[in-house]
Parts: sequence; structure tokens; C-alpha cells
Amino acid sequence: SFGGDGSELVQSMKNALESKYPKIVFSNKPSVYAIASWGVANGSHTANHTGVVVGINGDKILIAEAGWNSWEFTGVKEYPLSDFNDQDSYMYANVNDYLKSETGLQ
Repeated sequence: SFGGDGSELVQSMKNALESKYPKIVFSNKPSVYAIASWGVANGSHTANHTGVVVGINGDKILIAEAGWNSWEFTGVKEYPLSDFNDQDSYMYANVNDYLKSETGLQ
């Protein structure tokens, strides 16, 4: 299991899985089907999120995300790619190589 809040999910995955599954690419650059986690300062607290990158088109990124406390955060959202690309507070686990037939997943 992976502990921590939303902003810690990918780091927790990295700690637990990196040596066992070397084809998972952990980085701060998004890619389609990567698992994403991030924390965003919002006034006096941090909003922590997880999601899956479902599309990148030009300067836009589509992320399927869910909010634990509000349905308004749940769904596929479009954001400027520059807000999510190569930012220190955003981490991604690209699991594409494990979505192929060698693992039985499609």
C-alpha cells in the first residue's frame, strides 16, 4: 500500500516500486497515462491531488482527478501544460510499459 496524502502518492510509489519495476519512469514531466500527484498552496493550506494524465495536446493537459471532499474536483480537467510540466511540486509515474501484454494488462 502507498501511504501519505495526494501530494506524496508518486513518491511513495517510487520508494516501494522503483527497484521491483524498473520500467516505471518517475519524473516531474507528464506523459499520457502517467499517475500524477501534486500539492498546491492555497492560502493557509495545501490542496493535495492525485490523478491520471489522459491526454496532452499542444499546450494543454487533460487530467482525470478525484477530490476526497468535493465532487467539483472530480472529473477530467483541462489545464495549461506549462503549469504541470517540469515543476518541482508535480511528480509522475509513467506506467505505460506495464499496461502491455507482458503483465497481462491491456
